[in-house]
Amino acid sequence: MLLGLFFLAQQATAQKRALEISLLHTQTTLPWKKLPAHSLHPGLKLSYLSKKNPSKHWVREVQVGYLYHSELFKIAHAGYGFRYELFRQNNSFQLQPGFSIGPILERPVATAFENNNGEWEQTRAAWQLKGFASLMLKASYQMPGCDNLHVGAGISVWVQAPYVAQLTTILPHRNYEIALRYNFKTKNL
Repeated sequence: MLLGLFFLAQQATAQKRALEISLLHTQTTLPWKKLPAHSLHPGLKLSYLSKKNPSKHWVREVQVGYLYHSELFKIAHAGYGFRYELFRQNNSFQLQPGFSIGPILERPVATAFENNNGEWEQTRAAWQLKGFASLMLKASYQMPGCDNLHVGAGISVWVQAPYVAQLTTILPHRNYEIALRYNFKTKNL
């Protein structure tokens, strides 16, 4: 068992890793419509980025987050995806398109009604398990004098699987992101 932990520690230190925190603004409109709405729909996303081979361009991303849209929903999500580094990680400027999928827990904020023996009673909507898929583009710049810190911005377009018995139209959502990424130092063993 001790030998297994040593092997895992070697693998973890041999890869490039980063932790990214993003502040989000969510909009529910088609991606080519107007710029961000007047009301703020905040969110927070925490991403862990890693790649085993520094010479490759693909980066794995594991993410968790929370979104609050005051007129529509509260969402907790987890996801797994990939980003493609158009410029290598050691460059000051980075541009990364990517995609991710995963489950979401959604609770509509609208009042729900329940039929109780022929009478409709007001109640809170229940949490619903759904799925999502997203495409994103992020640009970041290395902070001068701090090799491990990047500041960036991005846009993500995502859709969720509906929680209905019949066919329905799905409109995409947009997230505008401001991100801060810390690149962990790599120890070559």
